[in-house]
Amino acid sequence: MGIVEELKRLIDDFKFFEIVNEYQQGVYYRRGNVAEKRIRKSSMNQKLLDVLLDNSTLAIH
Repeated sequence: MGIVEELKRLIDDFKFFEIVNEYQQGVYYRRGNVAEKRIRKSSMNQKLLDVLLDNSTLAIH
């Protein structure tokens, strides 16, 4: 069962990457339709995104 749980966790991590990638591109969903939303690029947002991606990458390796 350990391998199955590990695979499930790995798949969940990939879903997280999809969400971060969509946020980074400014894409979000509303009632089943994809719409683009401009996000203000600030140093705080970029630092937060960098930390999230670094921590997730470390967890996978």
